[in-house]
Amino acid sequence: MVVTLIGSLLLLQALGLERTTTGSSLATTVLYSRTITLLVLVGPAEELIFRGVIQRGLRDTLGGWPSILIAGFVFGFGHIDLAATTPGDILWLVALSGLGVILGWVYERTDNLVVPALAHGGFNSLTTTLPLLLG
Repeated sequence: MVVTLIGSLLLLQALGLERTTTGSSLATTVLYSRTITLLVLVGPAEELIFRGVIQRGLRDTLGGWPSILIAGFVFGFGHIDLAATTPGDILWLVALSGLGVILGWVYERTDNLVVPALAHGGFNSLTTTLPLLLG
């Protein structure tokens, strides 16, 4: 699945589609500090919200898979600006909703927020540094 998500990012770049919030205009040192912040703070904080609060609350009412799917799509929609969407943002929405479902499944299987938090932080860091490596 990570390969699919990275492939989506590469497809966006190959088609010339850009997301409305790219980090390519930031200085390299800012991108590196942003990468560390995404890994250590943002991924874990978002997992606490999306898996620890939303998915866990839905699981008590709806059960496993419905809570995973709903929390995954809420995760995807929470990461785009609907007022300024481009075709690249729509593909990003699909990719991030897929990531949300994967992270939700991992949380459901492990019943441990640390595992999806590390995966989420790693994904955030990778998608931030990948343009540096390709650029």
